[in-house]
Amino acid sequence: MARSAPGRRNTVTVDSPIEDLAFSRRARNALHEVGCLTVGSILQKDFTRTVRRFGFVTRREITAVLREHGLAVPPALTEGGTSRVFELRRDLARLRASIEDTTRRLRKHIERLEHRLNKL
Repeated sequence: MARSAPGRRNTVTVDSPIEDLAFSRRARNALHEVGCLTVGSILQKDFTRTVRRFGFVTRREITAVLREHGLAVPPALTEGGTSRVFELRRDLARLRASIEDTTRRLRKHIERLEHRLNKL
């Protein structure tokens, strides 16, 4: 890509590879991992779901770089709270399932012990 004159930003289009943007290695690797190879793919990505390696710092960096180039930021990138709520709900559901499973196993164990005791 041709360099722009000093003091001017490089022209970035939706077809530009993400390497044309000043992302850290961490952010670039996270984007590659979810299949975002161009600026357009970032803008089209559904970030409302929990995405591995897309924590607050990575989201903030991607948002800042996109804004720096005058690009629209996908709302879900700036709505970190929405994905955080989703993560918390998912974690809570997993914890409840784990507690129910453990409770079931303990009840069975208690029943077996009571049965053995009754035989004595």
